[in-house]
Amino acid sequence: MRKQVSSTEQKNIMLEILDYIDKVCSKYDIPYSLSGGTLLGAVRHKGFIPWDDDIDIMLTRNNYDKLICQLEKEPGDYTFLNFSVPGYKYVFAKLCSSVTYQRSPSSEIASLGIFIDIFPIDSLPTQSVEREKFVKEVNQLQRDATMADFHTYAGSDTYLKKLIKTFLYFPKFYRLSREQSMKKGLEELNLKIQKYNDADTKYVGFVCSRYALTKEKFPREIFEEYRYYEFEGRQYQGIKDADVYLKQLYGDYMQMPPKNKQVNHDFYRWYWREKVEE
Repeated sequence: MRKQVSSTEQKNIMLEILDYIDKVCSKYDIPYSLSGGTLLGAVRHKGFIPWDDDIDIMLTRNNYDKLICQLEKEPGDYTFLNFSVPGYKYVFAKLCSSVTYQRSPSSEIASLGIFIDIFPIDSLPTQSVEREKFVKEVNQLQRDATMADFHTYAGSDTYLKKLIKTFLYFPKFYRLSREQSMKKGLEELNLKIQKYNDADTKYVGFVCSRYALTKEKFPREIFEEYRYYEFEGRQYQGIKDADVYLKQLYGDYMQMPPKNKQVNHDFYRWYWREKVEE
């Protein structure tokens, strides 16, 4: 019988993964930052947001590339995933536990274990009209890339949604799958999101974020200085001016949200892999 990973075990595994990333970043002098709800948790709770159970980090593109290069060469006891891995469907990377796996309606690859997301921070156009056009182009490329693989795009957080996607979008799945592979589409998307990195723009962010049209645009100068934050009794890096970042994402971020907003959006169910006897 499969043994499910408990919530406490899941958090401990993610902290161990983050410890390893922090060790690699310290070794090679790579600045990184806790991001999203993880940075909010560090500032407001000195650890996980009570109802949340994931960890995200972010790095400016140059530092992201440096970290990815090192994790590809030395993933430690973990599994490194990015779009160069067949079947992987994102332009950001994950470092995963190799002793766990997931079961869900989504079509994740078999090597996916409990993970930490690693997001690249790229430049965004300063002008709102140009920025909106760019983000919409990126979103379309992202949809087309994943639609090129039928099983990947049809994956969802419930079997009903998966069935509906299959019924509604099968003609487009069929056309795109004949025109390109998902990997090729993700390679094109990865180049696209870096389009403005050599330009003198005011804003940066994770371009593929679902909030890129609204909240995911930050003054580039806040990614110039870093400090350590306490998180579950440990110390991890974050941008020094976290206030600007967190206000942009969450508004009055020190105010706890109402109970109906205190939800965990993660739909993975994690299990321990069976040990293989040597």
